[in-house]
Amino acid sequence: MDELGTSSGKRRLPVNNPRLPKRPRGPINLLDSCNETLIESLIAEDSSGSEVDDIGNNFIPEISDHDTGTDTDISDNEATIQPQTQAGTISESSSEDDDVPLSRLGYYRGKNKYKWSKTPANRSSVRTPQHNIILRVPTSNLTENDGKEPYDLWKQYIDDDMLLEIITRTNSKLLEYISRFTNKDRPELQNVDMDELLAFIGLLMYSAVFKSNHEHADFIFATDGTGREVFRCVMSKNRFLCLLHCLRFDNAVDRAQRKETDKLAAISYIFNRFVSNCQRVYNISQYATVDEMLVPFRGRFFLMIYMPNKPAKYGLKLMCLCHAENGYFYNCYIYCGKGSDGESLTDEEKKFMVPTQAVLHLTQPLHGSNKNITCDNWFTSIQLIDALKQRGLTCVGTVKKNKREIPPEFLPAKTRQEG
Repeated sequence: MDELGTSSGKRRLPVNNPRLPKRPRGPINLLDSCNETLIESLIAEDSSGSEVDDIGNNFIPEISDHDTGTDTDISDNEATIQPQTQAGTISESSSEDDDVPLSRLGYYRGKNKYKWSKTPANRSSVRTPQHNIILRVPTSNLTENDGKEPYDLWKQYIDDDMLLEIITRTNSKLLEYISRFTNKDRPELQNVDMDELLAFIGLLMYSAVFKSNHEHADFIFATDGTGREVFRCVMSKNRFLCLLHCLRFDNAVDRAQRKETDKLAAISYIFNRFVSNCQRVYNISQYATVDEMLVPFRGRFFLMIYMPNKPAKYGLKLMCLCHAENGYFYNCYIYCGKGSDGESLTDEEKKFMVPTQAVLHLTQPLHGSNKNITCDNWFTSIQLIDALKQRGLTCVGTVKKNKREIPPEFLPAKTRQEG
């Protein structure tokens, strides 16, 4: 074989050509005139096997989504922005990325081809990004004329309209209950007024203070010195039990009709009014958190939830949005079965995953405020972050490692150090 071929298709002279002098083992002296012929041969060999010739004419550089500064849709699995070829058309598929070495790609890819840029975000700019400018600052909406005493603040959340609704519905139940007795003039069966209702609510609060929620009424109203004297000073035991039995929050006449669309028809008005008052009184800061809460309850109720990881294990499940700094109760809804998470959402939003629907449901009062939502790994997903971004919110949270958007390079491995 007299000639050797190269990767570029060019021919080079064989190394054992007798016309060329043998290469010395030591370094080459460029000032020595005897080595001019050897240097020329080396230059001829290097030019024939250069990297430029080996690449070819069909190489197209990869352009990452981060470099172009464009936002892609997650539902399209982050389609790659592709450059134009010499013919002026866009022609590149995700299958061609598999042939490109990982070191040349400007991004990491998850199992579902979702792309994560290798280039960090440019934070050298002194201007605050627009999505970090909070449009509603944390402040109290109370005026100077509003009282600052505990009872005045309590009335901001439990207003007179709510109390009048409770009085009206409770008296309706008392009128039905009194028909069972022969003596209708008994004092414990009379209608309730505003002062007595406030006193009854105060006793319920005292029972929580004294840890007497599950204590028998005979022990609380005992007269032998073991009972709670404040209870006997406010009302009798029979009146207390009668109000506790007849306390109502809605109209029982049309309740069955309303239950067809609202499973919580018995308390919906009072509960929703309380939540709206919480949002009216105070504006939370730029940080909010979303999580679930179990209200302990052991009675007979069709909405009972069993959560073994909670201390109480049984009760009512509440999905809450609170102020991340001081825990202020801002928004909430009661979980009442399948479909309740997306109750107030549009038909398009109801196609999202259930955790995403829950966060969108709770954050509706904050849309467009550029506030940040913190949640745990049950809520966090790429779908949620994209949906919140479109609604003027940001998100921070942990994520499960089995998500299909997570690249293998992000997962912990014994052969790679942390960080």
